[in-house]
Amino acid sequence: LLGLAASSIPLIIHLIKRNRAVKLPFAAIRFLQMEPKQTVRSQRLKQILLLIMRMAAFALLAVAFARPFFKESSIGAIWSSQPESAVILVDNSLSMGYGNHFEKADETVRRILQTFKPGDRVTVVQFSETAEIIGQIDQDITYSGDQISARLKLSNRSTNYIRGIQTAESILLETAFDHKSIYLISDFQKTGWPGNYLHWTVHPDIHLNFINIREKKGSNVSATEVRVSEEVYKGRRRDIYVRVKNHGHEKTKIKVLLHLNEKKVAERSAWVPVREDKIVQFKRVKFPKSTASCFVEVQSKHDKLTLDNYYYFVFQKKLEKQILAVSGEPNYRDASKDELFFIERAINIPNASQYKLIQTNPKNFSKFDFGEYRALILANIKNLGRDTLERLTYYVRGGGGLILALGDQVNPTIFNRLFRDLTPATLTNFAYSSLHRENGVILAEVDYQHSIFRPFSDPGHGDPSTALFYQYFQVEPVNAEFVLARYDDGSPAILERKVGLGKVILFTSSLDTEWNNFPVKAIFLPLLYQTIQYVATGEKGQKSFLVGEPVPLDLGRWKPSINKNVFVKLPSGEKVKVQSNFFEETEEPGIYQLFKDDQKRAGDYFAVNIDSKESDLTPIDPKEIKDKIADATEEKMQTAYLYPNNINGQLEKDQKLWRLAILSVILLLIGETWLANRTYR
Repeated sequence: LLGLAASSIPLIIHLIKRNRAVKLPFAAIRFLQMEPKQTVRSQRLKQILLLIMRMAAFALLAVAFARPFFKESSIGAIWSSQPESAVILVDNSLSMGYGNHFEKADETVRRILQTFKPGDRVTVVQFSETAEIIGQIDQDITYSGDQISARLKLSNRSTNYIRGIQTAESILLETAFDHKSIYLISDFQKTGWPGNYLHWTVHPDIHLNFINIREKKGSNVSATEVRVSEEVYKGRRRDIYVRVKNHGHEKTKIKVLLHLNEKKVAERSAWVPVREDKIVQFKRVKFPKSTASCFVEVQSKHDKLTLDNYYYFVFQKKLEKQILAVSGEPNYRDASKDELFFIERAINIPNASQYKLIQTNPKNFSKFDFGEYRALILANIKNLGRDTLERLTYYVRGGGGLILALGDQVNPTIFNRLFRDLTPATLTNFAYSSLHRENGVILAEVDYQHSIFRPFSDPGHGDPSTALFYQYFQVEPVNAEFVLARYDDGSPAILERKVGLGKVILFTSSLDTEWNNFPVKAIFLPLLYQTIQYVATGEKGQKSFLVGEPVPLDLGRWKPSINKNVFVKLPSGEKVKVQSNFFEETEEPGIYQLFKDDQKRAGDYFAVNIDSKESDLTPIDPKEIKDKIADATEEKMQTAYLYPNNINGQLEKDQKLWRLAILSVILLLIGETWLANRTYR
């Protein structure tokens, strides 16, 4: 706009070079014919008009470069070539409850909607772990903004950017419009990006727009875990350990309150260092004889996200140390050829084993309550049902342990799709070291500092290199740090990944003798036990699930009669009738009560908590997401990074009023040329 000063140039030239009249005495003045006054006035008017046209041309040129726009998108959209199809993705995960983030997201949705015009098709989707369409607009966009705001709702689930972006992409690919855009509104939380989607990119015709509503600095503390000691003191007393995490940038003082059966029984204070955990101990807490519903509350003055300050659990009697193993290649006629033959004999040692192995097959796997087991072993699994896989993921994120072993039933494509949220590596190629078992590879590079291999740092306790591996899968680790052991050809052999509170161990070969001689070597038994002890959960008398996780209900022992029903009372107080053996309405964190309709007291309880990873507010650069999911070439993908204050840029882009200003300049210069040729200088 400073260029408007250039409009004064024609005026300055006019003032400098204008003719000045000089009076001279002339004797024969009477012989000159007087010029008519009308002609003189006409010439002056033309000169003034020329001056105005030249000044206006400079001014309009400056205005064109300033790229003006109207606040209302329906005004000035003269130059829009065709309608646009867009999806506005709104992150409604738990972390968006920090401060006023969700209110800012709502306001941003309204501002983006103003950039569209009637005829554009706009779909608004809110997402966390799941994605939900809350509105589709193609006409009255301003009025629809109020309806969209009323439907936006903050959830208690964690973030999954891939789930949201893939949903938006599928919506856009169903439309016939050429101009397709995704607007992602989020706090861009790093834990919401899985990091192992290396082979998927957004369709090249879709433009990505990232809108970051995150505050630069934030403070947050959360209760991430509660453990009850296995040691029992006199009078049914136990120690309780509460893990509190400081996700902020300053040392924080906290207060931790312990509640049993809706009564406050203890309180502790502590300081938590920056970005570190603090274990707060409650000593010798007396538990009732019956089941106890419990929760801890963390209080902090400067905490702007309080939804994660609670951790709920139900303490029951101590459960057995059981391991559930699934055989992908069972053999009921010859047990020695069963996938779990050596695993079962290594664990179920009479009067000596600290664990009990329960065996099943993939078809019956879904019938088990995973929470009743310290760890799960999946050996040579070809496929799993979607619901079972979802429960398995929740189990691991909630603190469960998972051991994955491969074999000839495993299909790399299916495996990568099924276990992409759990596996520490994606399978690439099948490797034959020796098809006829003449020679093989050995475990050569081992991380002896890791808990699994630490006992074997002393050669007298076993040598991992004694086993030969004839066949295995080559893999691509999600992270190089996940590799715990490699074969002597450099290929990863054993990998680990931490998912939420749980751990996953991947063996790239089998745990039977079909692909190696590992199970018949002396190292097999101690290494298997070290692995189980590492991934296994602790005290399983605490019954707790994650928000959204289907909860298995043992209705058999309830024996509901024909005239009586079984209900679940939600933390909000609402009662929901049980329709199946799995209760899925677990969107609220808190204590859930299970009882018959004729009972005054609950017969059973279970607890639901938020995913602890959602409390970590560490941001991710939107450019990092773009680099992984968008085509790097500018011809195919144009990615914009928008902020709430720059939404106006989209309005200007759609209206293109600068073109109108340039056209006016051209018309003025043409008119000025025509008029100048008919005006005396």
